[in-house]
Amino acid sequence: MLTPHEFATLMLVKDSPDQIDSQRVELGTLLEQQLIAWEKLASGRQHPHLTNEATRFSRPSPVSGERAPSHPIARSEAAAPFSWMV
Repeated sequence: MLTPHEFATLMLVKDSPDQIDSQRVELGTLLEQQLIAWEKLASGRQHPHLTNEATRFSRPSPVSGERAPSHPIARSEAAAPFSWMV
């Protein structure tokens, strides 16, 4: 299981591999867990990229973006707290 910092680093690698500090401690952990690998660029620099194993963490879930309908009682209580006492 990933710590919040490791998960955040994984998302940074996914979204902005050129922007991430290569000295981040979490990169070592992600490398050990085979979630990232280093890619050598034509310029000679290296940057991290996600492995196939890591893609399961970065794919949206089937219900991603969908909002669960709010419960009608919860909605009315939020609008008028303790109205049932009146």
